[in-house]
Amino acid sequence: MSKDSDFDGKYVTTAEELSVCCALLADDTYITVDTEFSRQGSYYPILSLIQVGGSKVAFAVDILAIEVTDLKPLFMILTDPTRCKVFHAARQDLEALYYNFGIVTNNVFDTQIALQFCGFSEPPSYETMVRRYLHYNITKEMQFSDWMRRPLSKEQLNYAIADVVYMHRIYPIIKSQLEASNKMEWVLTECAELVVLASAVTDTVELLRKITLHSTRTELVVRVYRLLQWREQQAVQLNLARPLILADDALIRLSKQPALRPHNKETYKKLAGRYKIPQSALSDVLDAMPSLYDEATAQETEIASTIISDERQLVKNSLFQLLKTKLVATAAEAGIAEKLIANQSELLRLTHSRPSKLESGWRYELFGRMAVALRCDNSVIPTLS
Repeated sequence: MSKDSDFDGKYVTTAEELSVCCALLADDTYITVDTEFSRQGSYYPILSLIQVGGSKVAFAVDILAIEVTDLKPLFMILTDPTRCKVFHAARQDLEALYYNFGIVTNNVFDTQIALQFCGFSEPPSYETMVRRYLHYNITKEMQFSDWMRRPLSKEQLNYAIADVVYMHRIYPIIKSQLEASNKMEWVLTECAELVVLASAVTDTVELLRKITLHSTRTELVVRVYRLLQWREQQAVQLNLARPLILADDALIRLSKQPALRPHNKETYKKLAGRYKIPQSALSDVLDAMPSLYDEATAQETEIASTIISDERQLVKNSLFQLLKTKLVATAAEAGIAEKLIANQSELLRLTHSRPSKLESGWRYELFGRMAVALRCDNSVIPTLS
């Protein structure tokens, strides 16, 4: 399919059409996959289309038109461990497939991850990848169209099919690059981890790390942590995006206001009006507000202390600063995106002798071995004051 062609793939709306298309993939060792979904205000993505590209056929399956039981031929392909499934920025696609159908898509290759092993310093967009390898300038304006509306337009179908067709052409080129540089196993390791994360329960400690508190008060961090856990439970139960339950700023404000109690009905009525959480659910958390001020458990204290310590030591720890410098040089020499090897959190974990990804796998071989040696070197003394 050329960059200017009309939609020439198959728009699949029946079980019979799907069976025919899946049969045409029988000899393909790799297929390309993409999805279109809606996540406007919902916690879980709501699927509209699943697009698949092979050597003989490219098609878009209308999830709203076909019964789930009739999707079995497609599910068998997506879960086939012998066949490589190629995505770009796969995390949300894998989540959509898991949460909508309960299937774990294995043997995944993510071109966005792979390109960070091929000289891209940041995760490249799909448009950037196509421009680099096929010299096409494409537009992603259809990405923000209404994928839940029917009928889908010809432009939407062109857009949906083009993604898997272009990827099918690009994958062999990237694969060849990785094999030539002996980095294919590293990429596959990262992609396998991506599959695990797509079906994993959200880690609220990681959510806590992403909130900038600028506080050294253990009790405040613990309150925020408890509210994050409550918000996550509500988001899952109601299938609402986190900010629609309670935005981060409001969550922090609640943690700082011991005077905010259930009798202050006007306060939580305003919050319930601003967000989409049912007033009864918000009332429940306000009823429970006194427990936010209970003494922290040993586990909560340890979590809060770690968060506070990490925020304070970013600049003051000389080992951390040395490792950052070494990381930049290692990434440049290896032609790998720096953040793919380690982010600040992983560097701090290693600096403070906590379990870190840098102590195993390809990261250890590339950078971790040297980093651990530096940590053990008595000539490098962290400044912790």
